[in-house]
Amino acid sequence: APMTAMFIALPETWGISDPLVLSVQEGDQEKWLVPQVKLLLDKVVSQAQLQNLPNAEKKLAVMFWNYPQGQNNLSSANMNIPLSLQNIQQALKNEGYSTDDLDEQQWIEAAQQLLAPFYQPEKLHQLEKNKWLAYYPVQAYQDWVAGLPEHRQAQLQEHATTEQLRQHWAVVERDGQLYFAIPKASFGHLTLLPQPPRNTKLGENYHALTA
Repeated sequence: APMTAMFIALPETWGISDPLVLSVQEGDQEKWLVPQVKLLLDKVVSQAQLQNLPNAEKKLAVMFWNYPQGQNNLSSANMNIPLSLQNIQQALKNEGYSTDDLDEQQWIEAAQQLLAPFYQPEKLHQLEKNKWLAYYPVQAYQDWVAGLPEHRQAQLQEHATTEQLRQHWAVVERDGQLYFAIPKASFGHLTLLPQPPRNTKLGENYHALTA
């Protein structure tokens, strides 16, 4: 367990690997996890299809990390995030991907607008007006929770009942249904998203293993 972060978690966050747990050991028997196996097979099929898709038709998403927290900070381990985004966008365009041209200042403005609701929840309405939100059904999340082991369900539901979720600034109601509103902006086939905080109070649970 102490080596999990080094050999599994970090390479996964860097995009070097994408590990999946396919089986568990119960006594002297190995038990296949059918949903995980299906996930792997679906992934193989999807990657094969993607490999044969022209670059101009591929859609990509970039999620940026911002630390120390701050709506206007835009840095991560001293990396110039806006300039990095500009370089990534230009490299993709050179390879035939369909992306809009944004200079460094435009990336700064876009990223700051996407970060704004984390610090000023009322700014969520502006993103909605700009069509810079994606919506994920709360019910889909609750269905996923219902498939977890009972002890984990109890832990999550303690702080995420429907009424508690309804009060969260990032949960909105549309046509009588609750949705998580997720900040995102698309520039051609390239979508930009800020990595959300791990707690409503920014900076809390930063390294928490149970968050």
